Amino acid sequence: MNERKLSKNMKARRLKQNRNSRESQKNNKPEVRAWMPLDSKTAIERARTYLSEIFLNVKDLRLEEIEPSSDHKHWLITFSLARPELSLFGSSFANPQRDYKIVTLDASTGEPLAVKMKVLRQ
Repeated sequence: MNERKLSKNMKARRLKQNRNSRESQKNNKPEVRAWMPLDSKTAIERARTYLSEIFLNVKDLRLEEIEPSSDHKHWLITFSLARPELSLFGSSFANPQRDYKIVTLDASTGEPLAVKMKVLRQ
């Protein structure tokens, strides 16, 4: 009889633990904000300035894409920049190649967090 009582207590404990874990999962959902403190124009200027400071001889820096991250905590800004021209006997190629860089900014402070190379599929 003690075994039955023990198993009922264990079942009750497990039920309570499961209920508590479900409630904590509901409460631990990531916060999604409808707005971002740093507007897109300011984010672009900060990212452009940051890239210019890192890559000193930047030529022809172009904005390609800007989007908020899925949780709205970061801006993801893609720029393209001209690769150094390769010359063949003093003449450069007609279509210079471009490198693509993704700058990640903190949306609340504007602080640059990362610069990554974007690889295009061919």
